[in-house]
Amino acid sequence: MSSLNLLPHSRRPRSRRAFLGGAARFTLGLFLAPMTVRAMADERGGGAGAGDETTLFLCGDVMTGRGMDQALPHPCAPRLFEPAVASALDYVELAERANGPIPKPVAFDYPWGDALEELKRRRPDRRIINLETSVTRSDDALPKGINYRMNPANFPCITAAGIDCCVLANNHVLDWG
Repeated sequence: MSSLNLLPHSRRPRSRRAFLGGAARFTLGLFLAPMTVRAMADERGGGAGAGDETTLFLCGDVMTGRGMDQALPHPCAPRLFEPAVASALDYVELAERANGPIPKPVAFDYPWGDALEELKRRRPDRRIINLETSVTRSDDALPKGINYRMNPANFPCITAAGIDCCVLANNHVLDWG
């Protein structure tokens, strides 16, 4: 089991190269093993004890737009502004060519596939994702070329995985106004 110790400021890497190297090793560890965060008591004696553990599920760039939304029960209009693709239905068609027919509409747990069984088995204390999609009914697309969105009525696909927190601090949160 991989673990991350939250270090006091004085023990953090000082150079940019050391920081980036540590960040890369940490990120790879997230994908290779379950992660346990051990909260260390701070220098003033506060904080959690050294034996307290919290298991986290951290997942970046959860994509529920750009084709996935079209397979869910309440799709947005499939219009896209990408250089080679004008409809999100094209992504659904590509997926079906590679993997066979997708029975539409899919259940809200469908986007998670086998991950749901793994989450059930590992029982993380907190589940945190970066939702790389705007959640909106708006048709007011920003002129940026790549715009992702999911109909709010499809949000149960997020709750199907028991997600505790969706991070929205990304470059797609305002794609559609």
